Order: sequence, then structure tokens, then C-alpha cells
Amino acid sequence: MKESLIPLAGLVTPNLPEAQRLVGFPVESLEAMKAAAERILEMGARSVLIKGGHGSGEEVTDLFHDGQVRVFRHKRIETLDTHGTGCTLSAAIAAELAAGCDVHEAVERGLAYLQAALQRGFRPGKGPGPVGHAVSMPWLEGH
Repeated sequence: MKESLIPLAGLVTPNLPEAQRLVGFPVESLEAMKAAAERILEMGARSVLIKGGHGSGEEVTDLFHDGQVRVFRHKRIETLDTHGTGCTLSAAIAAELAAGCDVHEAVERGLAYLQAALQRGFRPGKGPGPVGHAVSMPWLEGH
């Protein structure tokens, strides 16, 4: 996978455990996230977003790297309704890219959408439910 898929990727979006598996070393700090992102770029990806939701603490730290590093910090949203967070974020970023945003703006908007969706999670049955996809974003007003 590393040799065949990653060089084709415009953006790779691993969570912390996935990043660790890709690079072969622990990814448990901001410095380790930077090192992991650099290693994934060396594998051929054009950009990397390491998602920190699997970390601990009251704050979630995500790291974007495309040659320049950008760190996003969010207050952790206490919810069990987290099913589909990675897919939701990737889809939101892909939609923004398809709408003509550059990767930086697409990542920023995708993360904002995910934060709003996490606040609107719901449980259609037993166990953790999905994030709430029916959220409005200010930049979508009038579209």
C-alpha cells in the first residue's frame, strides 16, 4: 500500500494509530506528529493531515503538512456518537476540493464541518451513533 497508493494521494488523512502503523514509530506528541507527516510526505503524498482525535486530553490536535506545517487545536467534544468521523472529514475535504478550494482551505473547512457534526451526533439504535451530518456551515449560505 505504501509504495503503490501513497504516491498517488493528494492528501493522506491517517489518525494517530494509522500514522504510527505507516511510519513504524510511536506518534504520541506534536513533534512525533510532525516527524510522521514528514515521513509520509517522503513516501510520495503531496500533503498529510494527521488526525489527533484518538489522543487524550481536553484538546484535540490535528497536524497538516504539505511542506509547511499547520496545527489545528480543537476543544474535545464529549460524545459517544463518533461513528464515521474519519469518513465524514475526508468526504467534507473532498467536497471542498471539488468545489474549487485549495487544500489548505478545504482542510480548514472540513475540520470545522466535523466539529459541528460531532456536536449534533445522534443514536438511532444501541451503542455509539454517527455524527450529525445535517449541519449548516456559514460558507454554504445561499448555495
